[in-house]
Amino acid sequence: MIKRQSITHRFVRNGSGIAAVEFALVAPLFFALIFSLFETGWLMIKTALVDNAVAEVARTIYTGAAISDGTVSQDSLKAKICSRTVVLNNCLNNLTLEVTTITSLASIPQAGEVCRDSNDTVPQPAATYAPGSASEISFVRVCIATEVFTPLLGVGMALPKNSHGRFEIVSSLAFVNEPF
Repeated sequence: MIKRQSITHRFVRNGSGIAAVEFALVAPLFFALIFSLFETGWLMIKTALVDNAVAEVARTIYTGAAISDGTVSQDSLKAKICSRTVVLNNCLNNLTLEVTTITSLASIPQAGEVCRDSNDTVPQPAATYAPGSASEISFVRVCIATEVFTPLLGVGMALPKNSHGRFEIVSSLAFVNEPF
């Protein structure tokens, strides 16, 4: 007499396809980790480029080029920042540049500058542009709204975003103008 196995018993004992099931269980976590690492690295690159551009703009100001000849304007400094941060899309329309003079490091303007965003329907007010004169303390703050590739996954989900779902990179620097 031949004993017949039930269909469920044969299904449980059959090992074909087990790799596909394991992959289906592990793949979402693996790809979430990979995309989060990519997002973190990409935002670090963007932040480093913005910091470098702010240092270059500060050099232009503290050496007196923005004050003495009068040819360096806020718009030309914005263009300089955007030329050094080539990975940022629509940079000029998403950039806010604030340059002010301060009396001491205790009087640095508090965070609260509104970042420009190209998706804003109401134009943002112009940021302060006063590079100061010789031996004054100047403060430069740049804010750029940038896209997040994975807004609903990993790091992209945890980042603070503006009303349009963009991450704002803020870089600031205080320095003393040279006695030009």
